[in-house]
Amino acid sequence: MTEDEWLSCPDAVRSLPFVQPLANERQLRLLAAAFCRDMWPLLVDERSRAAVEALEALADGEIDFEKFVTYSEPARLASYQLTVQTRPVKWVQDEARVSASVAVACSAWPHFFGVGTVILHASRTMKKWSRSFHLSRHNQVQACRKRQHQLLADLFGNPFHPVEVDSAWLTSTVVSLADGLYRDRAFDRLPILADALQDAGCDNESVLTHCRSDGPHFRGCWVVDLVTGRR
Repeated sequence: MTEDEWLSCPDAVRSLPFVQPLANERQLRLLAAAFCRDMWPLLVDERSRAAVEALEALADGEIDFEKFVTYSEPARLASYQLTVQTRPVKWVQDEARVSASVAVACSAWPHFFGVGTVILHASRTMKKWSRSFHLSRHNQVQACRKRQHQLLADLFGNPFHPVEVDSAWLTSTVVSLADGLYRDRAFDRLPILADALQDAGCDNESVLTHCRSDGPHFRGCWVVDLVTGRR
């Protein structure tokens, strides 16, 4: 994949094989979680939501895989039950909810294959959900690709121009802000982090622009990981 191809917002399923060698297991799990969180309003069963939270905890080493299974198995059951309950499907929203729940259920599979399957089902969910807004098929596909690219870019930035952190940027204020917003999932505070980084001497346009962008932003955000030493 070339840089122009990356920047042209290809769909995430095509981009994943390029990203996979650059990512560690934690990043791949958080990528799957990010796609699931992006569908949060469609996850109507608490078991599905709990599994996404558990996947993030697994990625950060807060729980082990055995503990994660105690959340992922109920999510699989929730997905099955929702699929049965909504047959025959009468509403576009039901289709989207089923696809979203299936995506979560797939997140427990071996990490690379599982991530790809999550993204595939998330893509279907986005397209089905966009039908609620009466978008043309072309616009559905374009909107889906753009959103998927935004999610990938949040975790991996521009892989063709990786950023090296300058130790001078890592003031106590910067690190404390980054740790706090990561812990609280308060990514609306990223512009404040950008200001603190700038005060510390950061003039990297990629870093500052990403922090001040509308996002979406999730755990695994490349700037936060860079500042907190998780990357």
